[in-house]
Amino acid sequence: QKSDINFISWFGEKNLPFALLFTKADKLSKSRLFNGLEKYKRTLMEQWDEPPLSIITSAKTGEGKDQVLQLIEEMNSELKD
Repeated sequence: QKSDINFISWFGEKNLPFALLFTKADKLSKSRLFNGLEKYKRTLMEQWDEPPLSIITSAKTGEGKDQVLQLIEEMNSELKD
């Protein structure tokens, strides 16, 4: 949605660290999820040199949980330094 793109752009303009979390991955087929992500990345690439970090998650299956926790740990470490 346009509001999502605007919000993401704001983070980029302010040079703030962030990642895109795509939730409820278990609700879509793998092909539909892949196609949606590719469309989102193409839209972002109209304004960005490279897409922001993206993590696919599912609370139901636990997919992406370790990646999100690792990212939080890394960002916390960077902020402490």
